[in-house]
Amino acid sequence: CIILDEPTSQLDPSSSEEVISLAKKVNEELGINIIVIEQRINRWFDSADRIAVLKGGRLLFCGTAGELYESANSYITNFLPTGLRLSKSLGIFKMPGSFKENRQKLSHFDFNPVPVHYDKKSKEVIGIKNLSVDFGSIRAIKDIDLKIYGGDFAGIIGANGAGKSTLLRSIMGFLKYSGSIRILGAEACKQTVSKIARTCGYVSQNPNDYISKDTVYDELKFTLDNYGIKDEGIIDETLDLLGIYDLRNKNPRDISGGERQRVAIASIIVLKPKILLLDEPTRGLDGNVLSKLGCTLKKLNGSGTTIVLITHDIEFAARYCSRFVLMFNGEIAADGSRDSVLSGGIYYTTEINRLLRNKNEHLFTLEQALLSAGGEHE
Repeated sequence: CIILDEPTSQLDPSSSEEVISLAKKVNEELGINIIVIEQRINRWFDSADRIAVLKGGRLLFCGTAGELYESANSYITNFLPTGLRLSKSLGIFKMPGSFKENRQKLSHFDFNPVPVHYDKKSKEVIGIKNLSVDFGSIRAIKDIDLKIYGGDFAGIIGANGAGKSTLLRSIMGFLKYSGSIRILGAEACKQTVSKIARTCGYVSQNPNDYISKDTVYDELKFTLDNYGIKDEGIIDETLDLLGIYDLRNKNPRDISGGERQRVAIASIIVLKPKILLLDEPTRGLDGNVLSKLGCTLKKLNGSGTTIVLITHDIEFAARYCSRFVLMFNGEIAADGSRDSVLSGGIYYTTEINRLLRNKNEHLFTLEQALLSAGGEHE
């Protein structure tokens, strides 16, 4: 038996498919049992013989994919792939046996145009010109130009090794670079990391990088103390915003990975930075926590915080980001709205877009699809 604990959580869509294909081959050809622990089962769903749903240490469900689809428990059916959640919501009683069959069944419904809101460009807050970053003889970022505007909620997507994390770390002043990075008009390489961090918050992929104190409350207080800020009331406000107020007196080493991720984010946004850079903030989070995090980030963005996040979770990005930057091999391959970057893609798009693009290529999320769905026709 092989147990895989979130094996694709840090992989791009193409690499994830390779891992799933290999696991399936090992199971089918060698007869080895495979147990996969996964928060998002979209990609694994078709390969699974049985699916188990746990909550609070209790087994809520264990059965086939078809039995999960037919369940009346909404908590359980929230674990269905997005396309099947759409079909079930539209009254398709029997689970489609394949992606192709689901597309055929949905072709009998009308999906009308939905309003699209395009944000007007504001003042530039990060200006990058001719940026290159080298690691020895390897050029990780190759002479790129990029402008981030005030109020942007930008998702940076692309394969592993495309240069996404290197880009954010360069902005923060962690890496040497050639070219120019200007943050709120000031050149990054002429500022200390501490000064940059006061207005440009950064959360890395590893939440443990932000854990050093004995309580969650003290983690946030430590950040404020570093900048001589005495307003401790903002700590409880931030904990409440992230939905972790009840953890304030707990040791951050004793909480779950998803909770620790939110503590890491809280320890940065407690400073109320004008710009927030997030590297894979959704890793290890279940669907409910993902939604809460997305709504929190959307609220921060709506109040004026510019957000740039790196993610392999295209479904999450499509729900919350208004701008997308696709990186490939150290270069920017595409930069624009959700429509212009994700529409018609193979890997870098959503399940809803792949499923419905022949009906309406401008749909990307379950919420959009349900809003646009008209009646069934013959």
